[in-house]
Parts: sequence; C-alpha cells; structure tokens
Amino acid sequence: MTTLPNLISFFRILLVPVFPCLYLHYTPVHALVLFLFAGLSDILDGFIARRYDCITRIGTVLDPLADKLMLIAVLGTFAYGGRIPVVLFLTAAFIELFLILTGLYLYLKKNSLTIPSNRLGKGATLTGSAAIVLVTFDATLEAGVGLLVVAILIRIFAVGGYYGIYKKSTS
Repeated sequence: MTTLPNLISFFRILLVPVFPCLYLHYTPVHALVLFLFAGLSDILDGFIARRYDCITRIGTVLDPLADKLMLIAVLGTFAYGGRIPVVLFLTAAFIELFLILTGLYLYLKKNSLTIPSNRLGKGATLTGSAAIVLVTFDATLEAGVGLLVVAILIRIFAVGGYYGIYKKSTS
C-alpha cells in the first residue's frame, strides 16, 4: 500500500468529496482546477508505477476506483446543480458502480483478478473529462452535455470489452 503511486491514488480518493464543496460553495472554476489536478495526478501515478516497476494489486484497484468515484461526484454535483440531466448522471453512475462492484468481486473472489482498462475505457475517460470542462462553463453547456452522452456510450462499449477480457482470462 505504501508505494508512491498507491499513496497518490489514495490521495485522489480523499479529493472526491472536495469537488462538490468547491463547486457548490466557491466557484466552478475552483472545482475544475481540483478535477484537472486529480487527472494529472492520475497520469503521474501511472507513470511512476510503470517507470519504477511498482505496480501493485491494490494499486490496480485503487487507481480506477479513484477515477470512478471522482466521476460520480462530479456528475452528481452537476445533476444536483441542474447542469446536466439527472438521467445522464444516473446512467453514468450505474455504469461506474457496476464496474466498481464487478472489479471488487473479481479482486476478492477470483484470486485478485484485475482487468486493465482498454482503449475504449481510456477514450471514455478522456471524452468525459473534456465534457466536464465544457459543462463547467455556461457558454458550452449543450456541447458538454452532448459530449457526455458520447462518453457514456463509449463507456458502455468498453464494458463489453472488459467482459471479453474476463472471459479470456478465466478460460
């Protein structure tokens, strides 16, 4: 647990409740800076883990967990504030919670099995992050919501890819 990448991932989890506080009580720009900081630290922890060969089982769980929890917090905050339709938040939250629970099940019940993210998952994350930046600013709300729909659709296809990876790893 005490590798630097794991500590960074754990720190990102601690940042999750800070986003709604900043967004609702300060300014959306403060919250966006936190979101972007969390995204950059995600890139940093992955780089450090690969570069210095300190990839751990717990890290392969903590890293995506931090991403998914932040996404749920951000979209929940947007839905609460009326920035996105509640149905988009519920759809994205359902998908992310499904992935969290499935990942936890595989880790606990299938000999610490973890399924790495695929290109579609990374594309969904990148598209969703761009949508979050756009939704933060009033002038681009429609484009942001549209891009968020695209990110959710990509994530749905990514889940299918994860299922294929799981089937190959268990056969």
